[in-house]
Amino acid sequence: MISKISKGHGFSGLLSYVSAKSGAEFVAGNVSENPKQAAREMGALRQYSTCKTPVWHCSLSLSPKDRHLTDEEFAQLAEKFLRKMGIENNQYCVWRHNDTEHPHIHIVVNRIGIDGNHNIWNSWQDIRRAREAKLQLELEYGLQKVPYAPQFGKPEIPRGQAEEARRIGKIPDKKYIAEAILSATARGNVRDFVRTLKANGIEVIPNISKSGRMNGFSFTFGRKHYKGSQLRCSWAELSKRLNYEPQKDNDFLYSLLPTEKQPSRAAEPKEPRRQYCIYSLREWEKMGGAKDSDYRRAYRMISSGYSLRDVAAELRLQNPSMSDKKIEKILMSTGKYWIQNNKQKLSWAYRSNRRYIRFSNDPAIMILEVLMLLIGAAVKSSLRNLEKHRTAQRIEDLSTELQKMANYAEERAERAQRREREYERERENPLLAHAREMSTEISR
Repeated sequence: MISKISKGHGFSGLLSYVSAKSGAEFVAGNVSENPKQAAREMGALRQYSTCKTPVWHCSLSLSPKDRHLTDEEFAQLAEKFLRKMGIENNQYCVWRHNDTEHPHIHIVVNRIGIDGNHNIWNSWQDIRRAREAKLQLELEYGLQKVPYAPQFGKPEIPRGQAEEARRIGKIPDKKYIAEAILSATARGNVRDFVRTLKANGIEVIPNISKSGRMNGFSFTFGRKHYKGSQLRCSWAELSKRLNYEPQKDNDFLYSLLPTEKQPSRAAEPKEPRRQYCIYSLREWEKMGGAKDSDYRRAYRMISSGYSLRDVAAELRLQNPSMSDKKIEKILMSTGKYWIQNNKQKLSWAYRSNRRYIRFSNDPAIMILEVLMLLIGAAVKSSLRNLEKHRTAQRIEDLSTELQKMANYAEERAERAQRREREYERERENPLLAHAREMSTEISR
């Protein structure tokens, strides 16, 4: 079984495509079988979310050698696949196509949830998750295992880009670059590979670490930038086709980088890290003995206004063999001791989302700052609750309007029936009919 995944912005185009194929059948789903109505139902949830790409599309193709699956089996397979992907509270529909040798299904999912919060389904690493789910379903249904083996230099082109390129009679950029790379690898060495691509209008940017390790290439064509993995031309495969020698080729590859990213050839070795110490080695030893003095040094640094992070860095630098547990113990004990002795000039530190806020030593200003912080947190929480309340109120108002419309339709139908019954009664009464005829004659 083969799975292909794509994402998009609009439902109507995709649903009209999957339903318009000859022999297309609606297999399963929790939306309408009519593609236009289904697109309206899925698009109605956009007003409750800021998601820009709510469309998630996956096709599952069987091998021609696989056994024939009924519509019910295909529906079960699709539902199990969605559960394994973590898609449960979302709108979806499944269409079956029989226009090729291998029967396949198209699963269209709305990433915006239908629950009260309208959470967006996280599609991170969906290709890897789909591969794992596919392997489990192949075992369960006894289907042919299709290993994932992407071909070198054969990138996947999205359907929209392929159709646009076909309309204007142009090769897609990804395909053009991949074909140029395949042609350039025939040269056999790195220098000719780069020059051949440059002659075709493609800039080559090497990715070399500071240690001189080659990690691959990225390619620029026009204004677009592509990684080698996006073109199915990873370094693991390219290195097999190119005669790359680091000692001989790295100088040439460094020359392709911008000037600010090129390593300095005349760079002198860095000074030992001791020059960044707060205390010199002599001062450090003068402050006390070898073991117990670590606590006194830490206490003096905290009293001088250094943060606990600076103290930890200094302890680790002066005693490289000291464990993190020992450093933590020193910081905890000296910090507590300093707080006990300096309650009047206590400095508070509040940590939130890796940001550090240093409060004033003045108690009055410190209280105001803490109050402002608490008020800000309360305002954020109330705004979050207000947004949830507004969403719930919108849904409630919509349901009320729908109920009013239904009641109005029922009243109109009852009025029409009542009028019809009265008219029938009048027709059956001969006196009323004669009076109606007399009034008509008089009017003439």
